[in-house]
Amino acid sequence: MQIQKIFLFGIDNAGKTSLSQALRTGIVNPDNKPTKAFDVTDLILRDFEKNTEFKIWDAPGQVTFRKTWGRGMDAANMMVFVLDTADKKRFEEAKKVLQQVTNDLETRVTPLIFLYHKVDLPEAKANLGDAQKFFKSALVSDRKTYIFKTSVKEPETIAELKKTIGNIAQESRWG
Repeated sequence: MQIQKIFLFGIDNAGKTSLSQALRTGIVNPDNKPTKAFDVTDLILRDFEKNTEFKIWDAPGQVTFRKTWGRGMDAANMMVFVLDTADKKRFEEAKKVLQQVTNDLETRVTPLIFLYHKVDLPEAKANLGDAQKFFKSALVSDRKTYIFKTSVKEPETIAELKKTIGNIAQESRWG
């Protein structure tokens, strides 16, 4: 079984840990505490030609912990950026964080999955158009970029994300 590394990042309170749980188990704990160190967990996808095991490196999003992200980015096969679409006043901070990581020489060719997350919330629905305009320029590059609207409360969005993760793994294995 081939093991691939997913670097899951974004600013604090974006929903990264809940997303990681939803990907792995389909169940979400509503009482997640802020992540203060990398939470490295397994995700195994079995519906592809070969089983693929992933190590999800769920990065702590607080400013004081972002300096530790280098080891999470190191040798990542793909990156997943999570935006709390409901929190419009933090879009600028989130965009700066995204650009810092995607402009790093180590990540220039790493595929990026960008998530407009928490789309089940009324605030996120109201902010979605603005978020798409605001982040458009940050998502234009030569790297493979996949963009989704997700919610841990909408299993079909998580299933589509898992399918894309598996497809990216397949492409990197045989492409």
